[in-house]
Amino acid sequence: MILSHEVNATKPDPKIFKIAIKKAKSKPRDIIYVDDGLNNIKAASKLGINSIQFHSTSQVIDKLKELGINITFQP
Repeated sequence: MILSHEVNATKPDPKIFKIAIKKAKSKPRDIIYVDDGLNNIKAASKLGINSIQFHSTSQVIDKLKELGINITFQP
């Protein structure tokens, strides 16, 4: 977990996404980020993070499937 007040950065500042990448010990292309804010999605995408703008649960599930993530959702 990254707390904005601890790192002095908030979304969509690229700094917070760079910290997330470092903490995940992953390459940006191996990270999936979901947010409803378009500016946040754009900022993460610029760093190479797979970013999905949330509109609905089913839409996110479809996007995850496009990325090769198979999930089962039960409401």
